[in-house]
Amino acid sequence: MLDHLLRMLHPFMPFITEEIWQSLPKGDVCTLRGSGGDWAPSIMLAPYPRPREDWQFEDAADRMAQVMAVISAIRTIRGEMEVPPSREIGVMISAATNRSEELIRLFEGKIKALARVSELTIGQHLPKPEDAAVQPAGNYQVYIPLKGLVDVAEEEKRLLKEIAKLDKEIELFTKKLENPSFVDRAPAEIVAKEKAKLAEVTSKKTVLNESLEKIRSLT
Repeated sequence: MLDHLLRMLHPFMPFITEEIWQSLPKGDVCTLRGSGGDWAPSIMLAPYPRPREDWQFEDAADRMAQVMAVISAIRTIRGEMEVPPSREIGVMISAATNRSEELIRLFEGKIKALARVSELTIGQHLPKPEDAAVQPAGNYQVYIPLKGLVDVAEEEKRLLKEIAKLDKEIELFTKKLENPSFVDRAPAEIVAKEKAKLAEVTSKKTVLNESLEKIRSLT
């Protein structure tokens, strides 16, 4: 896999890929890599990889995508609630089917390690704890109990402060874009940038409002 990745990356990262290529094992293993001949003295002389049907693992890729979605959901809640990356947390994963539950149990250790989880509860149709943040992830619902994990009052103050800052920015960008003299006279690319900035801060406010609702639901 590394061999083929290096060959695909070589046109964009020639020096690094050549250096790593020279460190790979040589000799008979080149046939196992599918290079189709003798070991090339330079990656520049190696054939560019082609798709191989026997290397298609759609089911495995789908299963891994589900596990990645669960890990991403846990990290999303951690980020929204500003839980320090070093702090381990308790997590509940509610699966929709027997197969999805078996998949998470198979990768339980990886999920704990990659999402900094101390206790992981896995089951089907688990009830949502009253004090938990929720994040959907495909066939799963991820619950993280926040009691003792987040200072609700302080987090609410912080979110309100951040939302107030964004409101000022939104007001500023909106006034500028509603001003005919600016829109008509400014170059099109400048107007487009201002619109993009407005969309960005509006999106940030939406995320913060969702976090605020989650926090307030705990009180």
